[in-house]
Parts: sequence; C-alpha cells; structure tokens
Amino acid sequence: MLRLMKKLCSKYFLREIFLVATLALTVIFTSIIVEPVDTYLGDRAQIRRALTLDRGGTLHFAPSVLISWSAATEGEYLPEVHETMKNQDGVEAVLEMFTTGGAFSELNGETVNFDMFALYSEDFANRCPPWPGAGSDTGGSGGRLPVKVSETAAERLPVGSEFELKLYNILSVDEETGTVEDETLSVPCVVAGVLEDGRALPWAGSSHKALGGMGYVSRYFQDTMLVAAVYDPEFFGDIRWDYPAFIVPKNGADVEALEKALSERLGGWGEVCTLDGIERGAFENTLSENLPEQLKFILLALVALFGYGAYLFLSIRRRERQLAVFYISGMTKGRIFYINLLVNVLIYGLSAIIDRAATPLVAKAFVYAEDYRGAGALGAICAGALFLMALLMSLAAGIVQNRNAAAITLYHRGD
Repeated sequence: MLRLMKKLCSKYFLREIFLVATLALTVIFTSIIVEPVDTYLGDRAQIRRALTLDRGGTLHFAPSVLISWSAATEGEYLPEVHETMKNQDGVEAVLEMFTTGGAFSELNGETVNFDMFALYSEDFANRCPPWPGAGSDTGGSGGRLPVKVSETAAERLPVGSEFELKLYNILSVDEETGTVEDETLSVPCVVAGVLEDGRALPWAGSSHKALGGMGYVSRYFQDTMLVAAVYDPEFFGDIRWDYPAFIVPKNGADVEALEKALSERLGGWGEVCTLDGIERGAFENTLSENLPEQLKFILLALVALFGYGAYLFLSIRRRERQLAVFYISGMTKGRIFYINLLVNVLIYGLSAIIDRAATPLVAKAFVYAEDYRGAGALGAICAGALFLMALLMSLAAGIVQNRNAAAITLYHRGD
C-alpha cells in the first residue's frame, strides 16, 4: 500500500511545481502593482507621526513657479507674501523655515561640503518640533548654535563636534531701508545630536502634489549631508524665510472661509490648501504617474490568478483516484481535508519565499524600479488576500473531490 501511494503521489510533483511558480508570479506582479501606493502610505504615516499639526485645520502656502524662480535666479524677494498671511483675519501663526545648499565647514583644516542646511523658525519649532526637544535648546551652548545632523553628516561631525558653519547666498532684509542684501554668514555650531532614522522632518515644501510639501522622509535625508537648526537671532540676525509656510488658524476660525480669503489675496503669488488637500493631491499624483505600469501588471496578475485557479481545479480533478485509494485504505474525509490543506500551505510558503527573493529583480528588470525596497503593509495584505482566495478555491475543490472519492469507493468497492 505504501508503494502504491508513493507511486500515485509522485505523478503530481511537476504539477505542484507549476502551481508554485504560477502563484509566485501572481504575488510578484501584485507586489509591483501596489509598491507605489505602499510607499505613499509608508511615507504618509512617517510624516503624520512627525507633523503634529491639525491636517484638516492647518493651511499650506505653495508659491508659484514665477516667484520661486525669481528668488532663485535674480535674488528678488517679496516680504509682503508673509506679511499678507500674518495680517489676515483668523490667522494665529505662520510657521516659517529656510533652506539652502552649498554650505560648508572648516573641520581640522579640511573643507566639508553640505548638501542642505535647514533652519526652522522658533514658532515652527515650538508648535511642531522637527525633532524631540527642538525649540528648547535655542539660545546657544557655550556661544555656539546647537544643530542636528543626518547620519551621513555625523560620520564627519560626531556629536559634540564644534565647527564653523558658513552659509552662502543668505538674503537678509534691512528693516530701515527695506532692501534685500546677499550675505555670507559664519555661524559657530556644536553638534547636539543625530536626526533619527525613521522619523520624518516637518517640512514646508513648495508643492501640493507631493508629500514633500508637508514633510521630508528620513530615507531621503539620511544619505545626504544635512544640518538642521532652530532660528536664533543672536546668530542669524534678520533673514528672509522661504515662501512655503504652514498657516495655523485661530481657534474657532472658519478654515474654509480663511482658505478662500487667503487664496484671493495670495492668488498672484501661489496657492493655499489644507494639509489633507496635499495628501489627496499626492495620492492622485501617485496613481496617475504609475497608471501605465499598474494596468499592465493588473492584467498579468489576473491572468496568472485565474490560470492558477483553473490549473488547481484540474489538478485536483486528476487526483480522484489517489483520493479514492486514500479513502479505501481507511483515511477519513477530515484527514484528506487536512492533507490538502497542508499541501497548499507548503505551496504558499514556497511561493512567498520565491516572491521575496525575485520581486526586486523583476521590478528592476521590467519596470526599472531601481529603488524598489519590497512589499510593505499593503503588499503583504494583497498577497495574503491572494493566498486566502487560492486556499479557499483549493479547499472547495478538495471537498468536491472527497464526494467523488466516496462515489468511486461505492462503485469500485474492493477493486
């Protein structure tokens, strides 16, 4: 009897291998489909943890391309943009920040270039701390400005390092004359800590179509030379802030009316929307940018899934004699059910291993997603749903074949 069962079982190894490969391809295609949305959800969750502002009640100003270009190329600056926001009825605070590149420090006689310097206003740091304790350490430490650095910058500037941070192209505003001057600042700094990996920086960006308009995800800045600080007039004097800003309404203010009023007054300079609006715009942009590849792989995933289901059913149909022999030899229907369940679980386990190993290779080879990091929560949920669907299909087919095995037993009893 053991020899007979081994002979009967050995015929189906090739079919099971085919099922494993088909299901693995289905999961691979599904993981690639949902990866952009998965990345969006992960970035949004990281930004939400760091951005403590009310998403439905906080407004964001994104400057037009024209004034951003003028500020970057011609050095023109319009202080009335921020003045308009601050003087609008119903506005409690305008959270400002300043970013620049090309900064460097003299460290042990060596020049170290920085990719970015981020400066948060005191009000920004107090209302929405970019890192724990931000805003409480202003005022300097031993005559030096405490700063936070990225992990890459920390390799050259470990915690406790003292250095001179030289910033070029800083536009300062002369309050007496109202003129804007191009200056170079040299700020004595001390490294107070390293920016946490996995924690986004609250960020007033210049777009309503990307999450970068409200936060800077850690994976982007940890690999760059980034220095961040909280504004202190002792070290910086009066400087101009970037045009993008968060607008905090007063308690009880009508946010929709305030958004409409600010849009009318700032219409020539940019756009105003809520933080929720940025999230919606970023999600729509994610879908539209990846739509062609999504449609392609959705079709492939559907073909693979239905192909898997059809082949699985036909495979079980061909196992009627095997199931009948098991039943005649004394195996109960429940035991046969659990054997089918165990076989399918093994198939899904092998498919999951193949999916985890092959998906990054397929993503890079077919959709040129060089930065693919693997399926996140949404990818895992979708893969689990596919596994559950296939499992239910196979178990349903197995139950049907149990009945067929019983009929075969009655017709060929003892044969």
